[in-house]
Amino acid sequence: MNGLNNITEKILSDARERADIIIKEARQQASEIIADAEKTAENNRAEMLKKAESDAKAIKTRASSQANMMLRGASLSARRKCLDNAFSGAVNKLCELDDKAYIEFAASLIADLRTEDAELILNAEDAKRVGDAMIKRAVELSPEKSASLILSKDHGNFRGGFILKEGDIYSNCTFETLVQSSRDKLESETASIIFG
Repeated sequence: MNGLNNITEKILSDARERADIIIKEARQQASEIIADAEKTAENNRAEMLKKAESDAKAIKTRASSQANMMLRGASLSARRKCLDNAFSGAVNKLCELDDKAYIEFAASLIADLRTEDAELILNAEDAKRVGDAMIKRAVELSPEKSASLILSKDHGNFRGGFILKEGDIYSNCTFETLVQSSRDKLESETASIIFG
């Protein structure tokens, strides 16, 4: 029996050694797998962090660009409003001319424009206040012109200035139109004066 015990003991001893080797190899493989997993996780974490930083930079750049565009838009809008106010102020100044200056200004334009019999169309207030004096002064400024000039019974819906009607031709010299037609020419110069 002793021989059987020795064989059994030998088999068990070999099995234990083999089990120890298998366990040692399994532990080694487990350590390698864990190390690889940790390395992969660290690489993934680094890549994700790098991507997050890149995405954050892109978002920041887009937000900054959008903010700059909005700022430029607001600035342009404010400048446009300032220019609108400046040109609207010019119309107001023309409307606030005293009667003598208003008559002289309008009469000189009428004298230059008039080539044939004409009707002078004013707004209702100006027709009552300065209409006759304006016609008289325009005729005085162009004595060489024999064409007649009369004050129209029709009134225009504008703030100041006049419309000169010669047959089917209307020359619009309302203050609003005069300022608007000058605006394209003067806008960049006015902007440089206002905004430096």
